[in-house]
Parts: sequence; C-alpha cells; structure tokens
Amino acid sequence: MKKLLPLIALPMLFAANANAAFVGAQAANSGAPHTTIAQFKSETDVGESSGLFDMVLTGAKADEKEYVLKGHIQNQIDGDSYTIIDDTGSIIVDINTNLFNGMDVTPQDTVVFYGEADYEEVGLTFDVDKLQVIKAG
Repeated sequence: MKKLLPLIALPMLFAANANAAFVGAQAANSGAPHTTIAQFKSETDVGESSGLFDMVLTGAKADEKEYVLKGHIQNQIDGDSYTIIDDTGSIIVDINTNLFNGMDVTPQDTVVFYGEADYEEVGLTFDVDKLQVIKAG
C-alpha cells in the first residue's frame, strides 16, 4: 500500500497545477518604447529622404522595431487597415481582425497598440500584434 500511495498522489499533483494561472497585472511589451504617432512617423519617415538609398536604409533600420502607441481607432479603411489617431496625428495601421477577440471598439475607446514598424515594398507601416482596449467611461 505504501508503494501505491505515491502513484496515486502523483496525478493529483499534476491536476492541481493544470488549473494554476497568474492573476495580476501583465507587463507591457518588454523593451518597446511608448511613443506618439508623431514620434513614430519622425523615427520611421522614409518619405522625406534625399534618395532611394536613404529611403531603403531608413526603412531597413526601422523594420521590426517595436513600438507601443496609444490612441483611438478613427475608422476602418478596408479589411485589416484602420486609421488610428492620437493628439499628435494619425496613421494607417494593420490590425488582424482576431485581435479584437469579439469586442466592439468605438472611436471613443482608448486603445493601446503593441506592434512593430513593418517595411515592405509599399513602404513603412505599423503592424499591430496585440491591442488592449480601455473602454470609454
């Protein structure tokens, strides 16, 4: 019987840990600077470069750099393209529909956008990886 007790207790130990979860605040995207839309544009602006080489160099430096933006979704342009705004300006971003997790988001809601600069053939965009909705009061 003494040999059976550890064998019976072992599955109970795993079952107890299967439902364990962290309860509390989550850290923001580590290492990503919180910035405004104007700051994002100034750091990643390839439109005002003095030539094709400078544009490619600026875009390549900015590509995949992580940012955290905070603002409002002004409108949906099409598919996954949205215009977001803050006090400093507006920008078109790419938000995959599944990131909304079934939530309705209005232009009055404040949203924190976690993502990165994405440099492609069409230029530099902001690709949202995660969003956090702060509902309007």
